[in-house]
Amino acid sequence: MAPFTNLPGYGTTVITQGQNGGGTWTHVFNTRLINELRVGYNKERGFFSQTDKTDHNTALGYPTVLTKPIDLGFPNVSIAGFDGIGQPTNTPQDHPTTTLHVADNLAWNPALAGGKHQFKFGFEMRPYWYNLLFDIIARGLWAFNGGPTGNPTNPTQNSLIQLLQGTPDFALGVSGDSNMVITTTSYGAYVQDDYRLSPRLTVNLGLRYEYNSPPVEIHNKFSVPDLSSNSLTCTPKPNCQFIVAGTQGLPRGTYPPDKTDFAPRVGFAWRPLGTDRFVLRSGYGIFYDLVILNANLESELNPPFFSVVFYGNNNTNSLTIQNILNQPPGVNPAQPSFMSPNFRDAYMQQWNLDSQYQLKSGLLLDVAYVGAKGTRLIVARDINQSPLGGTPPYPAFGQITMNSSEGDSRYHGLQLRAEKQASRGLAFLASYTYSKSLDNASGLFGTRAEPGYPQNSYDLPADRGLSNFNVKHRFVFSSVYELPFGSRQRWLSDPGIANRILGNWNVSGILTLQSGQPFTVTRSVDQSGTGTIALGNIDRPDLVGNPNMGGPVAANPACAAPSQVHTVANWFNPCAFAAAPGMFGNAGRNILVGPQFKNLDFSLLKNIQLGKSEARLLELRFEFFNILNHPNFDLPNNIFDASAFTAIQSANAFGGRPPRQIQLGVKFLF
Repeated sequence: MAPFTNLPGYGTTVITQGQNGGGTWTHVFNTRLINELRVGYNKERGFFSQTDKTDHNTALGYPTVLTKPIDLGFPNVSIAGFDGIGQPTNTPQDHPTTTLHVADNLAWNPALAGGKHQFKFGFEMRPYWYNLLFDIIARGLWAFNGGPTGNPTNPTQNSLIQLLQGTPDFALGVSGDSNMVITTTSYGAYVQDDYRLSPRLTVNLGLRYEYNSPPVEIHNKFSVPDLSSNSLTCTPKPNCQFIVAGTQGLPRGTYPPDKTDFAPRVGFAWRPLGTDRFVLRSGYGIFYDLVILNANLESELNPPFFSVVFYGNNNTNSLTIQNILNQPPGVNPAQPSFMSPNFRDAYMQQWNLDSQYQLKSGLLLDVAYVGAKGTRLIVARDINQSPLGGTPPYPAFGQITMNSSEGDSRYHGLQLRAEKQASRGLAFLASYTYSKSLDNASGLFGTRAEPGYPQNSYDLPADRGLSNFNVKHRFVFSSVYELPFGSRQRWLSDPGIANRILGNWNVSGILTLQSGQPFTVTRSVDQSGTGTIALGNIDRPDLVGNPNMGGPVAANPACAAPSQVHTVANWFNPCAFAAAPGMFGNAGRNILVGPQFKNLDFSLLKNIQLGKSEARLLELRFEFFNILNHPNFDLPNNIFDASAFTAIQSANAFGGRPPRQIQLGVKFLF
């Protein structure tokens, strides 16, 4: 940091370079007034592609859907009860994102009240530009769920037999252009007062206001379904069934802006005993969220700009893989996605009470309670779901995904931490968290743990359960120890071969132990008859026993139950669940917990002095990740209809739980 200008009577201005473009200008007017201006520019590109961009559709006898070279690959085949065939349906993706950030902060320490007030004022602006190619279902999707009842060629509705016959229940195809440019701007302003009431007590009071403009597509390529009766009779379908953003009174962002995002903040730091060894801290604040742009882009994947077309089979299930897409476009109802017209910014209330006590010099104990409540969280639900035994409320459409701000969450956690600063060659940090997180939706998109949609879109409270990311217990211990051998150490300090070999070694390690994460048991068939199977495995079975206990289940005597649970073959008792035809299952969301996570990382480091100068060092590093090679399993198979139901089938399928890895490194310091 070097002075940019230094004019007598006008203070000093300094400028520093930003890491991602831009910089920071700090102007010191005098000892009581400091202004800081930040300008930043960031550009990143995310590109995701299917592994093989060869036209395998034609080679395998499947029709080709999109023909651009970037879209080619394997067709997607969904088989009830079995793993699917094909590559991700959400590739290819290409989305360069550009962000400009301008912020100004002013700190003022006035002389009034003995200089006990420290005022801060600030303003920031963040424009975003999101350029996107998003060709979903580019290679088509063919679903085999067993076929219709009463089929003499497949009386047991076996999905594998149906696959061999080549007669899918339905297929999905797409058409149109998914290129889009989405832009939005966020504004924020705040005022804060850090008031030092006494040498032992400081109070923090603040208020922030935010405004997030609803994202728009620069060419107005957003659209929403026309839910009036006009969609039944208009032509040509499906284009006439949608209202384009910026027309017919529909805002360009498809929903009005939220202008009420006020966020108060309050906190204190108190030394009740008049000593620095014991400190109490607490705080409360409201924090608003900017909706992820992936939610808004779904409004561009609607007609007339882009279409996902549902091709159902006929009553005799005679349409085949080769001809099911030959039906006239628009015959089958569109499946739109859009933002709720009442969408509002989500916000989180957070509070904490923290106590820190210095047991002795260099040893700190920290005990804290942390709480949070999420309100107006984003939830995806099907507003065209049929009631049990009924018909959909909007018969002109198929499933209608509406992203609404109806979710909520609660979190409570006890956090313990012990920290020892380096002395006598040893430093460590130990932390333990006991917590619980509940919500009715943990995210906008489905995961391995749950489908991402409520079982009953008109009964969100029935989906309240543990959050996907809930971890009841988590313990982490990390340490660094400088072995007492070598120069300036207790032993082998004299020059010699033993000093060179055994001296100047550091050992360190990180031990992580944590509880498993929750998951939901779902069905791969339309058990409830409400039509949501097109959105994924959403229905749930009935819970008729204790899934965490082995042995027969009285309410399900025909089921062959395992004698033990929490094994690789049977993580839970499958007989604790039973089908509920024509009904919503009573099994709750995320009522089961997966395998624990245990990991120990270890490293050895040695510094070798080159020559007489300590400024030239050669650093040798030996690192062992998961040194005990402990297997950390993924979640078990949670599909009630699958042949491998309850079995653990993988470890590290998603790259977060790797086996033992050894890494060697050399670094020259000069």
